[in-house]
Amino acid sequence: MGESLLPDRADAQSLIDEYLTCDNATIDLMTEEYGYKNRSNFTDAMRRTYGVNRVRVGRTTPKQYTVDSDIFKNKFLKQDGIYYILDLGPDKKKVLVINDIHVPFQDKITWNLILRVIKDNKPDIIVINGDLIDFSQISKFVIDPKLRGTLEDDINDTRLLLGEIREAAPHAKIIFIAGNHEDRLRQYLWSRAPELSKMPDFDIPRQFRLDIFKIDYVPYNSTLILNDVFKVEHGDCVSKHSGWTAKAMFEKRGGNGMVGHCHRKGDHQKTINGDTNGWWENGCLCDMNPSYTKEPNWQQAFAMITFIGKWFSVYPVPIIKHKFIFDGKLYE
Repeated sequence: MGESLLPDRADAQSLIDEYLTCDNATIDLMTEEYGYKNRSNFTDAMRRTYGVNRVRVGRTTPKQYTVDSDIFKNKFLKQDGIYYILDLGPDKKKVLVINDIHVPFQDKITWNLILRVIKDNKPDIIVINGDLIDFSQISKFVIDPKLRGTLEDDINDTRLLLGEIREAAPHAKIIFIAGNHEDRLRQYLWSRAPELSKMPDFDIPRQFRLDIFKIDYVPYNSTLILNDVFKVEHGDCVSKHSGWTAKAMFEKRGGNGMVGHCHRKGDHQKTINGDTNGWWENGCLCDMNPSYTKEPNWQQAFAMITFIGKWFSVYPVPIIKHKFIFDGKLYE
């Protein structure tokens, strides 16, 4: 089409607000009202004129939409350098930690069980501790092309998983910590397309639509700190046996914390002068029999951490052959 039939931006805020929240039937009425031939022409004109996109957030969730913005801003985390701080307050809080899902290599049965745990237990905080997506298409490692879908499909499926989490926990604070697999996007852009690396559309918060799902973001190689006493980070070291990575993280970071990355479940604790501190490895939620490696020494798991002020209790939950017991209930 030629010249836009839409009003100037200064006079269009009410139109934009309605456009981002209405159903398709209303969009069809807008298409006719503003003189466009079809819905596709109208939505394209809205994008070009005002920079707004209607984005589907999940297969079963209501449609939600966002306005393009250049800067992603966290809503509840406070930043101090590489540390992202969350004050949980003095009252009891439940924090669910999951990691290493590796879309499209996630274990779909286990994933559905995790969603049931979220719905049943209503955690106050959900921490997705890295490697939500695999990004095999932009990896430096060689993998059978037959195992790879398209990058677009994997990103869309990752958004769908985020939508499922938000649907299961509509009132929870959700935090996404980037892992080394999310960092593959930065590495690819820096090495293959540095001119694009500074464009906001190509960062993880924008690609995953974290603003739509109201999820705060912690970049790779950064640390989440809960109530000043417990660290959570994806991690960058892998040891041969369960518990050894936790030991390495304790020696590296000190204090108390939880790490992903190694795909193993274990812990390491040490008492000095009567004070006990520990680190936990939180397993993984990906397929335990991937075709790209043989018989990996991995364990599926998740953890629920209960805080009351500065005191906390870590409840690691092993998942074996798609079964586990949590809070007195058998999930299978």
